[in-house]
Amino acid sequence: MDSFQLGYPRYSALLSTHPAFFVFRRFGRVRMRLLLLKQNEVLTLQEALDKLDEEETNRLSLSCFRRDSNRERQQILERLTKSLDEYGMLHWNQELLRDIIVDEQLWNLKISSSLKLTKLSTSPALAKEMSQV
Repeated sequence: MDSFQLGYPRYSALLSTHPAFFVFRRFGRVRMRLLLLKQNEVLTLQEALDKLDEEETNRLSLSCFRRDSNRERQQILERLTKSLDEYGMLHWNQELLRDIIVDEQLWNLKISSSLKLTKLSTSPALAKEMSQV
């Protein structure tokens, strides 16, 4: 550690030495807000695309991408591709975080239950009290 400069260089070197040090904020509320924002963006673009499709007079444009000369539709599709990719990534990350949180809660519940069982097995008075509940 001493070979790294004080501050973030040394601190990050220390944190990288063991997985137990990988403790960071999840920013769950902000992530949800961004996910909702991106969801709204995708919905707005979808509605614009649907409107363009309804107003299209050249039905061949709706049947063949190569023959679609509607530049506005092409731009919306490009923006939709980007927005859906971003939405998908945010959603996937949120699902991963949710799974991590559930795993942590199950782990904490397991530890808590183990501690209660340990207390019960080491305290006859507590075991008797708990059995009456």
